[in-house]
Amino acid sequence: MFTKPDSIFVATGSPARKLTIGGADSEKVITTVEALLETKPISDKVMVIGGGLTGVEIAYICR
Repeated sequence: MFTKPDSIFVATGSPARKLTIGGADSEKVITTVEALLETKPISDKVMVIGGGLTGVEIAYICR
């Protein structure tokens, strides 16, 4: 039987960070969200900037 919780936590993630390096505003640069939702095409040659599970996910779909 379920009990009534005292609290509920909802983890929705964090806002994306913008790169502050030259070329980051190029039309060739896509965000993780754009890649995962397939709203922008991913080219044949890819550089993944970022790590953790999200970076691994993007590298996996770009293979």
